[in-house]
Amino acid sequence: QKPNGRPLRLLVPPEKLEAFLCAARAACGQWRMTLAGIELRHTAPENDSFLCWARRDYAAITLRLAAAPVLGAAVRATQLRRELIETAIKHGGSFAVSCTPEATRAQAEACYPELPKFLAEKRRLDPCERMVNPWYLHYRRLFSGKTCAVRFAN
Repeated sequence: QKPNGRPLRLLVPPEKLEAFLCAARAACGQWRMTLAGIELRHTAPENDSFLCWARRDYAAITLRLAAAPVLGAAVRATQLRRELIETAIKHGGSFAVSCTPEATRAQAEACYPELPKFLAEKRRLDPCERMVNPWYLHYRRLFSGKTCAVRFAN
């Protein structure tokens, strides 16, 4: 199968790269999703932006998943992407806030603790929301509600 959807961009400390890749391959196997491509590059720390992606030296990993273009595969791919983000976080890494809408609120808070402050400052400077984009609307919605425990009835 060909890669489907957006690539998943993650950061992992270089010393944890092999462990992360083993865990990622195992997760793909459990979800029965083919890992169609892996790209690696070095990323140096940056502090040029308010929402810094790389706070230290990282291995920047781009993962491409292969999935059939059907609804069930798309749902599984989203669940797998969330699991891979969580795996990167557990290995001391992060994800690209600019292109990873699958990240949960907890994952966004863990990797970008300044994001609520950023959104509040955006609302202060643009209270009528004249300048918005899909990224802002997504994170505004993600952070607008109160968190609650998820419970399923038997």
